[in-house]
Amino acid sequence: MTISWPFKFLALTIIITWISVSSTVLADNNCANREATSSFGTWQRLGYVLSSEKNFKSVSEDDFQNAPTSSIRLQIKDNITGSRSWVIFVRDDVGRPLSVIRRRSSVAATKGFWTERVRGNRVNIEVLGLKPTEEITIVGGIAYPAESNQVHLFSTKMPEPDWHEAYKSGDVIRKLADPVAFFLTSGTSPNGELESWTCTSVLVEDDTILTNWHCGGAKWLNSSLYWNSEVLSNCLLEFRWDGGTSSSQFGCGELIIADPVLDFALVKIEPLAAGAPLNSLPIPVEISVGNQATSNLLVVHHARSLAKNLSRNCASVAEADRPQFFFHNCDTDPGASGAPVFDERDGRVVGLHHAGFERDKDCRILARNNEAVGMTSIKEAACKVSVVRAKLPRLCGTKG
Repeated sequence: MTISWPFKFLALTIIITWISVSSTVLADNNCANREATSSFGTWQRLGYVLSSEKNFKSVSEDDFQNAPTSSIRLQIKDNITGSRSWVIFVRDDVGRPLSVIRRRSSVAATKGFWTERVRGNRVNIEVLGLKPTEEITIVGGIAYPAESNQVHLFSTKMPEPDWHEAYKSGDVIRKLADPVAFFLTSGTSPNGELESWTCTSVLVEDDTILTNWHCGGAKWLNSSLYWNSEVLSNCLLEFRWDGGTSSSQFGCGELIIADPVLDFALVKIEPLAAGAPLNSLPIPVEISVGNQATSNLLVVHHARSLAKNLSRNCASVAEADRPQFFFHNCDTDPGASGAPVFDERDGRVVGLHHAGFERDKDCRILARNNEAVGMTSIKEAACKVSVVRAKLPRLCGTKG
């Protein structure tokens, strides 16, 4: 069958248009920046007021302009001064209690706090113990989809990513995956709206996570404001973002050290308002004491804000331009930043993944190398600071 030139022209026009749109979308994704977080979630100002007379409110995906919703997290504050107390019940869509939040202090409550991330597309809030003049406000919330909806820029060996669910990979891998946490936070963008992003982090001390420095900010935030008080207070660490039914959620506390040159940050962990205690955290990872391995590497990560995944059967492929870094070919994507690179032979962490393939502004690949920071370099840089040695005895080897 012969195709006439008008149909050929139409087909060519469609193809050119698709390429043009795709290039525009990719370019908007800031391709030239190898150190990428994963945009995740839809923020919505809510302003729902609860009182002694109206003490119940249901929040659903309808409140987030019907954005795809697999879980919801709410920001709450009160207008009460003094040592008054109240109790908030966070319930699922049929009324089962998911958590109970008790007012800890007037400072924390009037400043505002976050609930845990609640699975499902609806969450119900019930408050008890308010007097007639007292109010609690659901300031806003974030609706999270099942995975990031931003453009995927696979830094992978093959066209399709070679990663798999971490907890389907045997007992040894499960132990390595336990201390890896989904890192989620948010900040106020130039348009005044809250925008959230995700990375990966790993437990290196009984109460401290390690992640990338660039995970403390977004591309629109001045780098001098990375890891500011808003980013820390909005932080959520989820050690069971793994496709299971249970959760293990915590907040970020004190920023111990942040190094933009080596791209790492060490942050203390705090319990959430109604969250689990610190003694329920998993066992921290073991850190390699020598140079990074050249083969048998694996990475446990949350690329694309997905449940905990494993990239395996990879290796260090070349020396990086800087001696503190090394290249590897473990498959990654935005959201994997801050993921531990393990030596599979002994289960120790040899590096911290921080950058994907090098690309130009139009997303053309310039170099097919993922990059990690060597753990020896991170440890040396952090532990030469006396405050860090005092607060992180396990990492720095000063624990008596």
